[in-house]
Amino acid sequence: MSRSSHLADHFRPARRLAWACATVALLAAALFFFLHAVIPTGQEAPGQGPKRSERIDLSVSVDEMIESVEDMRPAASSVFDVYLDEGRLVYVKEECIDEDIDALFFLHLHPADVAGLPHLQLHGFANLDFAFKTYGLRDGGRCAVERLLPDYELAAIHTGQYVGEDREWSERIDLSGAVDKMIEGVEDMRPAASSAFDVYLDEGRLVYVKEECGTEDIDALFFLHLHPTDIADLPHDRQAHGFANLDFSFETHGLRGGGRCAAERLLPGYELAAIQTGQYVPGEDREWSERIDLSGAVDKVIEGVEDMRPAASSVFDVYLDEDRLVYVKEECSPEDVDAPFFLHLRPADVADLPPDRQPHGFANLDFSFETNGLRSGRRCAAERLLPGYELAAIQTGQYVPGEDREWSARIGPNSLQ
Repeated sequence: MSRSSHLADHFRPARRLAWACATVALLAAALFFFLHAVIPTGQEAPGQGPKRSERIDLSVSVDEMIESVEDMRPAASSVFDVYLDEGRLVYVKEECIDEDIDALFFLHLHPADVAGLPHLQLHGFANLDFAFKTYGLRDGGRCAVERLLPDYELAAIHTGQYVGEDREWSERIDLSGAVDKMIEGVEDMRPAASSAFDVYLDEGRLVYVKEECGTEDIDALFFLHLHPTDIADLPHDRQAHGFANLDFSFETHGLRGGGRCAAERLLPGYELAAIQTGQYVPGEDREWSERIDLSGAVDKVIEGVEDMRPAASSVFDVYLDEDRLVYVKEECSPEDVDAPFFLHLRPADVADLPPDRQPHGFANLDFSFETNGLRSGRRCAAERLLPGYELAAIQTGQYVPGEDREWSARIGPNSLQ
């Protein structure tokens, strides 16, 4: 055997030891990298005790997350306000402490048609439970969470927080009823404007409604220009334009359910002279445009009754005009419209009433001025549409719940003929 072979045999164990040491070093380096880079700060590393997790974000991140929902009405409210913003769910808490975000969130999405989603048929819903640290942002005292929703139509959303088996809070958002809730109060009103959408002016808000609604009806943006009676009410940078610009998309302020679409915008506190609204595609012509002249809105309600004799007179003059009842007061103060209105319709044939009203003998159409009235300057007017069946008498007036009626008037058969 040659000398070189003897030397090779002599050093072979040393080489093996060196390779083994190098392998151990590489494994140790990989483990170090995994523990410090892959496991985020605040989570438990093997063999270590629990650490508190903190997420640090700039305030603009929270602002951006909640920017489109700030003027919306929450779809649910509990420990967090929960907003349904087309395509996403946003949780917001203004005064937020550590205890508010320690518990896990449950999020169960119930599809409108589970038959088309085989993977959900066993339980009937999609489970998107999550922790605040994975989807939430915190800025000072504010907390916000955002979850994207799937593309398929939802019938309901069930969400809240839980620890172990106990739920800390729980809210159900019924999407089949969410549109109903948004248009509640305007269904018996005459639209202030009608085009692709019916637009209702409901004290303090503008409601857009479309009964047979497709995706193409809500793709275009909405423009909403509010013209104040006094330009000084506008922010300084808008006074040169003469109106407030509240343009929006259906995605941010609308809801869809059962083929219906509805959108809502809250109106400012100052008096408006006119509202211009419609839809447009940027860079193209407006798809539709309607102007609501608020100085003339009251005129529109009382159109046709101005030359008539009131069917009843008290605090309000009450006019019977074909299929509607119109209440008018020329010198009107806030005190005149604070009390709710009662409106009892007695049919010529009790069988025309719904079964639950037949024992009472009349239909109850009580209402508030806020839902069915308009005000311009010193004039107030309210309108209620009447049913198609023949009436024998109408009893109406105003009342304070739990107290006596403020006024009452009866419209008898002679006026109803």
